[in-house]
Amino acid sequence: MILLLDHILVDNRKKYICVFSCFLLTMSGYSTTHNGTMRTFESHATLRTSASRRLGYILPHLSSYNGFGADEYINWEINMDKFFTQCRMCDKRKIKNAASSLTSYALIWWKDLCDYEEDPQTWKNMKQYMRDEFVPTSHSIKLICELHYLQQHDKTVEEYYDALNTLLLRCGLDESQEAKKIRFLNGLNNDIWDILIDMEYNSLYDLFDLSCEIEKQIKYDTYLAEI
Repeated sequence: MILLLDHILVDNRKKYICVFSCFLLTMSGYSTTHNGTMRTFESHATLRTSASRRLGYILPHLSSYNGFGADEYINWEINMDKFFTQCRMCDKRKIKNAASSLTSYALIWWKDLCDYEEDPQTWKNMKQYMRDEFVPTSHSIKLICELHYLQQHDKTVEEYYDALNTLLLRCGLDESQEAKKIRFLNGLNNDIWDILIDMEYNSLYDLFDLSCEIEKQIKYDTYLAEI
């Protein structure tokens, strides 16, 4: 009788240890199959995230565009560009995901373009088609003029730098680093430009960083002069 009780207790203890072990493994990221083998455990949220990263999937929650408004189109394009920089995706999938976010007139236009004209082969090519359709020439000229005449004036260097980059995006211009440096220099206030012009720099960020340092020094010198 004692031997029988010991045997039952041992069996129950084994079951308890087995169940507790499975619980710990599940909490650590694993689950068991019916035959006892182990496989990775993933939550629904994890599965959705991993699936969205695969190139074959249409990604949810993208900003949409209905085909009305030049500024609305430009905002949509900028948001899509920001999104695509965070994803490793070929042009074909970029186009597929961008097209999936079109609604109303924009979607009708896109289907007609693909049915009766040459399909865009790159995301850059698709953006050009859409700008030609949804951004009037007058609006493009207005933005380019704003960019051309942009000056620092009473803005800080950082505010001026942000305004320059924003306008470049809104104009849809993909300029070289050299062209951007020239634009940045041309709009700086004279007191910063006079010091910066004799300094050495390589990248646009170097130029921006030096300008911020000069600005701080000028403000400090002005403060000392007023004491």
